[in-house]
Amino acid sequence: MAVALTLLAWAHRAAFLFSNRDWSWPFTVFYEGDSEAFYRYARALLAGRLYDEGLPFHPPGFAWLLAVLHTLVGAGGARDAVPHLAVRLLLALAAAAAVGLLYLLARPYLGRGVALAGAALTLYHFGSYVLSVAPVSEGPYLTLLLLCLLLWTRTMEHPLAAPDAAGGKRLWAPLVLGLLLGLLALTRAEGALIALLLVGIGLWGWLRGRATPVPRPRLAPWGLVIFGWLLVVAPWTARNALRLAEFNERHAGRLAEPLPLVVPLTLYGPVALALGNHPDSDGTFSPAPLTGAGGAALDLEDPRHLAFVLHGHRMAWRWARAAPGAAARRVLAKWRLSLDAWRLGWTQWNWPWGLAGVRRPVDVFVPTSGASRLGLWLGPALALLGLLACLRAGGPPRRWGLLVLLLTLLWGVVVGLSFGYVRQGLLLLPFWWTLVAAAAAEGLRRAGRWRLPPRLLAAAAAALLLLELLGAAGDRNFTATGAAVSAGGTLNRDATIHLEPLPRR
Repeated sequence: MAVALTLLAWAHRAAFLFSNRDWSWPFTVFYEGDSEAFYRYARALLAGRLYDEGLPFHPPGFAWLLAVLHTLVGAGGARDAVPHLAVRLLLALAAAAAVGLLYLLARPYLGRGVALAGAALTLYHFGSYVLSVAPVSEGPYLTLLLLCLLLWTRTMEHPLAAPDAAGGKRLWAPLVLGLLLGLLALTRAEGALIALLLVGIGLWGWLRGRATPVPRPRLAPWGLVIFGWLLVVAPWTARNALRLAEFNERHAGRLAEPLPLVVPLTLYGPVALALGNHPDSDGTFSPAPLTGAGGAALDLEDPRHLAFVLHGHRMAWRWARAAPGAAARRVLAKWRLSLDAWRLGWTQWNWPWGLAGVRRPVDVFVPTSGASRLGLWLGPALALLGLLACLRAGGPPRRWGLLVLLLTLLWGVVVGLSFGYVRQGLLLLPFWWTLVAAAAAEGLRRAGRWRLPPRLLAAAAAALLLLELLGAAGDRNFTATGAAVSAGGTLNRDATIHLEPLPRR
């Protein structure tokens, strides 16, 4: 079933890719994000050149993957033309695997039917389509996150383990889990928080189990998880120390302060904190503070810019401490912006909300129709009902509800500290969809255990696939308006752009 869901999801994402005129572009009109930066990073790797002078502003995981894909499609040379369509189709396959993994992950906790419904809601979700075909890190990151959670719930001893967990008897599993968690952190820095969460839950279970009769949970597997994480991350940290030392030496006398040598993942964290937490912030990404300090592009020889890299966290904290009310309102605004992920609909037409909308800076498109606000209110309400149903049911459903709740709290921390990105909400939406499916199942159970025949479900999936394949016949185009659109039609990823679909010819 998981393989079938993955292949079906890939087919739908391919149909979505071909449905728009941007199918041959290096990015999608619905989400450009950091695609240009990752493209240049990957090409620099293939050419044997340093990117950003070797400074670790971007975690390298996705750039490595992109470089591998460029090589696979025959663009391994520094000057080879990149067939962007082929690259994006391969990325769509990697992202489509998340649908099958979600089904496998949720099934022991919620049952086959609810897990399948949650996977189906993810499979046909417009936001999932966008992340899948965009050459940015979110699609592979979500797949890798689900793979880590699947291994963690099935093979490790901890309070939230799946009912059919192996109980730590598979000796290879802890090391592999640590390696995967290390790759997760190198793909997106917030992956380090996921590792802390999973290991923390495991250690808590071990401490709690010490007071119980034998057999007790073992500590050694968690040491292997940490060891595996270090095996992946430590070489990157050592490489950073060498590159940063070289940079300090090359710029000796031109830097107000030297850059730190111990950078486990990225230098960008303090910059994000400073840009996301200042008096003029509205919750979205904006380089305005850097512009006020002498230009939007970081120039580390400018002491004002260097301060963002070295002391951005202190800038953010000073503002929050001086204006706690404003800081709290800013956090709420960021959560609200990220929850706009619920305003996205299904299939390549974003049904029922439509394709007219806005693309905020470095973020995913959201519809602007007034009706789409219904999804913003209805979706979280259903997810909350599903969470309550899981917690009340006890046993495996309760464990699943607690897992989703912990992931949601982690999402709240990441978004609250940085920016109100819709894409951050989309990363958590598959887990929320399982709660929506649980709420629907509970409602149907109370109504008399009504069930849809499996053949009818298969026929509906086939009809939807046929409909989307027919919709892919043609290049759907859009008009883009806003101050971010230049006279030549170029879109600025760092500003707000309004999109309106044009009628098909």
